[in-house]
Amino acid sequence: MSSHATAIFEVKTWDEKPYQEIEGGSKLTRASVTKAYRGDVTGDGASESLMFYRADGSAVFAGLERIVAAIGGRAGSFVLQVNCAACAARRGTSPRTSITQTCHSRWTTPSSEMARSASRRQNLGRRSTK
Repeated sequence: MSSHATAIFEVKTWDEKPYQEIEGGSKLTRASVTKAYRGDVTGDGASESLMFYRADGSAVFAGLERIVAAIGGRAGSFVLQVNCAACAARRGTSPRTSITQTCHSRWTTPSSEMARSASRRQNLGRRSTK
């Protein structure tokens, strides 16, 4: 038996600081982010991510997010492991025209209450921005 949950999130806070600037325009940063979820998943999330920005504007990041929420009438918390790559599209010398972001999230540590109601992997979706 499998099920699917869909949610939309709103970023509430974003505190990102570089911890290393690299010659040529690249940098490494750490971001602390809080979110509010609505939809099949209703609750709040808090994450920590490490990011690498390339000089061309593309980036990759990995992080962990703990979500405290209700899903299918059950309340609890779980942790997502997130790995993303965002690529900035450029045409010649024109400014960036689009950003495509592909994220893969994996439910890694459901609480015992949520595990009883949904012990399978959950995918909160992918986000593309054009």
